[in-house]
Amino acid sequence: MNQKRINKAKWLLFATLIGLVWLMLIAQKFPVNVRLGLALILSLEIITPLVLPSLIAVWLNLIMIVVGTASLLFGYIVMPTSQKLILIFAGPIEALFITGVANYLFHWSGFNVKSRAVQRYMEHYVSLVKLPGVEDATKLYQDEARSMFENPRLPLRMELRLIHVDTRQFRQFHEKYYQRILVAIADLLKRYRLPSERLFYLGNTSFLVISYSLEKSVYEIINQVEDEKLGYLLRSYGLEDKVVTQTIDRETLTKFPNFQRVQAHLNRLLETEIKVEYLKEGQ
Repeated sequence: MNQKRINKAKWLLFATLIGLVWLMLIAQKFPVNVRLGLALILSLEIITPLVLPSLIAVWLNLIMIVVGTASLLFGYIVMPTSQKLILIFAGPIEALFITGVANYLFHWSGFNVKSRAVQRYMEHYVSLVKLPGVEDATKLYQDEARSMFENPRLPLRMELRLIHVDTRQFRQFHEKYYQRILVAIADLLKRYRLPSERLFYLGNTSFLVISYSLEKSVYEIINQVEDEKLGYLLRSYGLEDKVVTQTIDRETLTKFPNFQRVQAHLNRLLETEIKVEYLKEGQ
């Protein structure tokens, strides 16, 4: 965790404490029932970001603001407007600060040298799915690119196949099942891809398959089998995959001289694939 993130966490924590102290000082002038209500709201808003997914916490705060506005400002409860506004907005604002602090505290759990070593290891090998990561994919691509340039008469070719599953919302509610999905996808690829193909996990539920100079008919059959098995697996969780490919040979290598360039290209293709599919569904 870098110093910039640490400073942001400190400022958020400081603002949270200042806000709580300021509210307690103001609440001393409120009637007992208002102080009790404010205390209950703040207690709820402190606990909510720590125990609920962020999406649910956001919706809960929106609902509380709407209900509080409807009942306090447009209802028949008699109290000064300033007290009503504090009861409506104090909780959600403090919840916003607590959410930020909680997120940064999770990052703080590994701020030392050991955590950086673990991060470097994770870039090379992802233990959950038992697959090499981005660093190994980068090194392999560089080695193959060098071979293509050094052996111009050989018909060397790579097929890069990026498989991505959008699990952002799913993960917020089903972290345990999310990890199971990652392992299941990795096991499926290991089983149905050829031993000569290389598999990598790039993070964010994205898997990369690198194939070498396969016959087109063979490559299509393997992809078809993979698509069928993977589609069946993901449908059981209400998910679907997006797949994009790119052929790398001596000619196309001039456009993609390194792995970062071709990875960015595959990600752009993936975004286009998703947009096209949405347009088709809306027609």
